[in-house]
Amino acid sequence: MILKGIDREQWGSVAAYVDTLLLPISPVRLTGKMLQVDESLFIDELANDLEEKLRGRLLLLPAISYIGQNPEVFKPYINEIIKEMANSGFTYLILLADRAHAAILEDLQEAFAEKTGLVIITHTVEQGEQEGREANLEQAKDQLYQKVLEAWQNHA
Repeated sequence: MILKGIDREQWGSVAAYVDTLLLPISPVRLTGKMLQVDESLFIDELANDLEEKLRGRLLLLPAISYIGQNPEVFKPYINEIIKEMANSGFTYLILLADRAHAAILEDLQEAFAEKTGLVIITHTVEQGEQEGREANLEQAKDQLYQKVLEAWQNHA
């Protein structure tokens, strides 16, 4: 299910079955007036594909667009978001991000695993060159899907 497309009545009838949140973290880089969003588009495609495959158990949240590379700014920001989600009643949280934020997300994953019952699944992407993009995308879709299924099986 996609958060944007759900009304209150719909949510009431399916909420009991949805235990997984998917939060895409989309990097946006601005250099001069050049906008670099290739990784962001790649992440959006992965998120939408996973939502289609796992509809009924997964809720796709709107993406967080992140501009900047300073980990000292990003880490407390995403930490607050995860804290909110840890108290939301969901069991799983999938964080989908670019390689630049992988270490931060993995650190937070370990910290929250010890403190809360929220199972955090992190998946980082490296989109690479336009050449071979489709093959990379299909491989990334399969990896992410398998990672989520394994988490569900191991934490049931």
